[in-house]
Amino acid sequence: MKKFLSILLLIIIMITNMNAQFQFAGDVKNHRQFENRIEFDLSNSKFSLYVYQSNIVRFRFTNKNEFDTSPSYAVIYELPQKTNFTFKDEENYFLISTDELNVKINKTPCRVSIYDKNMNLINADEESFGVSFDGDEVRVHKKLFEGENFYGLGEKSDNLKKNGSQYTMWNTDYPGYTSRKDPLYVSIPFFIGVKDFTAYGIFFDNTYKSYFNMGASNDRFYWFGADKGEMAYYFIYVPEIKKVVSDYTLLTGRMELPPKWALGYQQSRWSYYPESKVREIAKNFRDYDIPCDVIYLDIDYMDGYRVFTWDKDRFPEPEKMINDLKKEGFKLITIIDPGVKADENYHAAKEGVEKDLFAKYPDGKYYKGEVWPSWAYFPDFTKKETREWWGNKLSVLMMQGIAGFWNDMNEPAVWGQNFPDIVQFHDNGFKASHKKIHNVYGLAMAQATREALANYSPNSRRFVLTRAGFAGIQRYSAVWTGDNEATNEH
Repeated sequence: MKKFLSILLLIIIMITNMNAQFQFAGDVKNHRQFENRIEFDLSNSKFSLYVYQSNIVRFRFTNKNEFDTSPSYAVIYELPQKTNFTFKDEENYFLISTDELNVKINKTPCRVSIYDKNMNLINADEESFGVSFDGDEVRVHKKLFEGENFYGLGEKSDNLKKNGSQYTMWNTDYPGYTSRKDPLYVSIPFFIGVKDFTAYGIFFDNTYKSYFNMGASNDRFYWFGADKGEMAYYFIYVPEIKKVVSDYTLLTGRMELPPKWALGYQQSRWSYYPESKVREIAKNFRDYDIPCDVIYLDIDYMDGYRVFTWDKDRFPEPEKMINDLKKEGFKLITIIDPGVKADENYHAAKEGVEKDLFAKYPDGKYYKGEVWPSWAYFPDFTKKETREWWGNKLSVLMMQGIAGFWNDMNEPAVWGQNFPDIVQFHDNGFKASHKKIHNVYGLAMAQATREALANYSPNSRRFVLTRAGFAGIQRYSAVWTGDNEATNEH
């Protein structure tokens, strides 16, 4: 009997695993209408459609029992309590209509088609596939239309038009990258489709490692998806590209006006030291009457690459140097790396451990990765207390006269390029592994930096420059092109 039960249990487990591997979203079984959304129960998943505005609709699928309740790192625009739309339940489909869009939901199987107000088809699921789940992996397959072109996807080094290629969103430190290198430092899972002089945008709100196949190796569909998380995307329809981008920033936030001096010429390289070299650089600009507003200091200004410190031999009087440069019309910006040297005699490391501010392994031990200062802790910027502490540390440099910050190594990058996926983060109280947080680590660090500048000088415009980021990074920081080279290609 025991042997029979063991075999039966094994068969049940095998069947369960098989079913958990690959499946489509399924057929519509039930639906519920609310003032700002429609919820659907499908045979293999849950699906909700949210009407944000007459031209912005959010589609959300999960094969879990419930939708994820953690907030978006990218989207700050809140769903209105009530939006204007009509809902029709026809025999084979549902129709949701606004002043700008008609969304048709086929019932068996569930497929999405999006039309303009005159019922011209704009975008549609591939009839046979639509949304699929393969274990944790999620994908949506979209129909390829003749004459449709794709643009966007953020920091990519190849052609402007993305047709026929596949791209990965996974922030990666790749110095001296080429035009064929992907992924790079910043992940922006947003693209624009253009057909017959009409544009739409799709923003895939998923921070896990994600992929965009824009018709590579097939002529039937394009698809996008992620290793984990939900199939949650926003569809933006405005005929003009500039208005699509405007509505994307309505969702994810808009850039603040930078300081006027940030629009001037800024001088940077790896690296200017000691102090006499910095003064020489500044003197030459003025002697040759070359306009320059900013000089950057790379990692060599620090004491053994310990963040928030000065090398006392190379820069014995930093405040005097900063004040002298200010008199000559220069602002000084220092590089800031997230890695905090794991040195028991180093104040930042001691405080971070005492206050429980660093990322950890699942067994509770602090993760240490090797970077410029050797083995280092990594602040958990998804924790409010960490961001506030980081801001307090930056304020010391601001009091000395530093005008802004240059965030680097925040993909996060470590020697070996393999930050362990099992490392755990606070995730604003929801707890998550590095798989979810990797792409937003630089975003959260930029948030901490911007908040520090705002708290220290609330009536001044802020300047932050970051190497890594995610959708919404424009709320906190400008982005530079990563570690490029002085070559014709770059």
